[in-house]
Amino acid sequence: MMNKILSTYRGGYAVVLLYMLQQCEYSFGAFAKWGHRASNLRFRAIAKRQKLKWTMKVKILFGLMIFSAVLILPLTLVFWPVAWPMILGFWNAVFMVLQKPIEIFIVLRATRKLQDFKGIKIAVLGSYGKTTAKEVLATVFGSFDGVAIATLGNKNTLLGNAKFIEKVVSSSARIAIFELGEFKFGDIRKMAKMIRPDYAIMTGVSGAHLDTLGDLSGVVRTLDEVREFVPSSKIAVNADNEILRDVSAEWRFSVSGVSSDLDDFGISDVEVLVDGTRFKFMGLAVFSPLLGEHNVAIVAMAIYWASSILDLGDAEILENLARLRVFEHRMEPRKLTNGALVIDDTYNGNLEGVRAGLRLLGELDLAADGTRFVRKSYATPGLVEQGALSDEIHEEMGELIAAADVDNVYLMRNSTTSAISRGLQKGEFAGRLTILENPLDFYENLDKVTVAGDVILMQNDWTDNYE
Repeated sequence: MMNKILSTYRGGYAVVLLYMLQQCEYSFGAFAKWGHRASNLRFRAIAKRQKLKWTMKVKILFGLMIFSAVLILPLTLVFWPVAWPMILGFWNAVFMVLQKPIEIFIVLRATRKLQDFKGIKIAVLGSYGKTTAKEVLATVFGSFDGVAIATLGNKNTLLGNAKFIEKVVSSSARIAIFELGEFKFGDIRKMAKMIRPDYAIMTGVSGAHLDTLGDLSGVVRTLDEVREFVPSSKIAVNADNEILRDVSAEWRFSVSGVSSDLDDFGISDVEVLVDGTRFKFMGLAVFSPLLGEHNVAIVAMAIYWASSILDLGDAEILENLARLRVFEHRMEPRKLTNGALVIDDTYNGNLEGVRAGLRLLGELDLAADGTRFVRKSYATPGLVEQGALSDEIHEEMGELIAAADVDNVYLMRNSTTSAISRGLQKGEFAGRLTILENPLDFYENLDKVTVAGDVILMQNDWTDNYE
């Protein structure tokens, strides 16, 4: 007991709590859910995947926690497992209250500044594929030449977009591309009100953030908030997504092509390779480094808009497209020293992404040297934020994996393992199933579970607050 108390005042327990709050993006509700799931006091082992980022906010919170703990020292010593979270919760709530007027000011200032931007504003939104779509659009439009500018990474919150507006208005870009993330109802509406997009593109609907949005209809209602600011005549939707296929929109893009009431351009001769995808569209022989047939649709949509909205010529479009690069942790291929191929799709977090990944695994037959893959493996911890549908979704996921006819399946032991295993059994999976206790150890030693001629697809990863 004394060791625990002493470690408390060395800041160990406080640091872990701060780390988990940061992992929960400072949402005390999500932090409380993690605390409810935590069943032991082995806090030193919780930070497995990342480390605490000592931002200014974290440093201030840490100082306030230590100060408060010293003020109520007797209570902290006796009730330390409860006292520390309560202290952190109090100061985090104070921060939230103090931040609100600052956030309002930042958003209002960004809204006013953006009124001076005379270029085209495009909003990219959806349950999945937003970052890929945004980067593809920006690259094909000419981000390298300064024609287009897009939000960095997955900075898709209200404040993230408000800060991006500062860059937009100080640039010479003709097109600004905003990524809009949806976590709860009203998120899209707030961002669209600030940005007032000229065009919008919906990448797909799937079971993401169901903890806050309830079900798929809730996801659709959230995305549809953009329609208050963008008419259907300026919206493009991914028709490969069953839910979006029949919604009101001017353009529909899919693996078949891009269509509208006026135009219909088909995609043909699709060839999926280990280093990218080839296809023909609008008279162009296109090569994209993005893996998988599912990525063909967004590349085609970007080419179509570059031609119809920007009036770019074929040569310029192909020159811009040649600068496209694979995105980190999104169907990112890399070769191990032992010759095995790893496809890192750990940023994926939805069932549609699982379908696309397994489809890609089935399409890949030949390695870069022309030899046929000997074994195909699949690794996943499951999906997060699936709400009340979690068991149902993970059983379906297991059946999809079984139908993909892979040789090995690696599951990380957690709350989804049993549901995925049931799905594998329902799908009569005939390969080898391995349940992993330490995901990080597995990721760091892939060369020990693979050999030359193997291809292994890794999909999704859990941050520590979901453990």
